[in-house]
Amino acid sequence: MHEVEKRFDTNMDNALRRYPNVQITKLKTDSINACSKLITDGQRSSFDLIYTDGSHTSCDVLSDALLTYPLAKKGALIIFDDYLWNHGYRKTGNVLASPKIGIDCFITAFAGKLEVIHGPPSYQLYLNKID
Repeated sequence: MHEVEKRFDTNMDNALRRYPNVQITKLKTDSINACSKLITDGQRSSFDLIYTDGSHTSCDVLSDALLTYPLAKKGALIIFDDYLWNHGYRKTGNVLASPKIGIDCFITAFAGKLEVIHGPPSYQLYLNKID
């Protein structure tokens, strides 16, 4: 994971050089603790972009989606990575071992509050928070 973090830091440094007025918050902890802390600290409706790329199980991705939704501003871009990732399913035969079901559940539960703006065939799914 050291190399992944190093690549993340390099990408964020490049982004900040290109867009110096952007604020990037890096929280190095599990998503439940990070999101809970942000909500508790009054960060509701504070983020223009939420990028979810953590666990690949449906329940974990759904949990991340539910915790990040209140953090996103109206009009925010919410991105899920690995939407069509199915290695967990292919290994175990358990459909819940992949992110798609959790993401689809979130989209269904928040119908009317989200708009899908880009999806398959990409492995990333882009949503707009409209309410």
